[in-house]
Amino acid sequence: MENQILITGASSGLGRALVEALSGDGARVIAVARPSKRLEALKALPHVQIEPLDLGDTKNFEVWAKRVAQDHGPLKAIVHNAGIQHTRRFRTQRTLILCKRSP
Repeated sequence: MENQILITGASSGLGRALVEALSGDGARVIAVARPSKRLEALKALPHVQIEPLDLGDTKNFEVWAKRVAQDHGPLKAIVHNAGIQHTRRFRTQRTLILCKRSP
């Protein structure tokens, strides 16, 4: 397919906006995100196919990628928009001491 684009992180935020805009312009979009109702909802958009995948699960990635390549054919572009969020406390006693020492 000439204008086929794979977008990761497609179920929300910038990824979802890209799926909506590109499919609205007639591009075939393969929307990739962790399995969820938000990803499923993208099937209602024109020219969109979904491919559930948790990119943090590296064990199954190679099998998934081969199947997607076989099922969908060549891509014009990949938008790797998926992110992983790690949270931790920023202000600890140590960071406060280091901040006080800075000029």
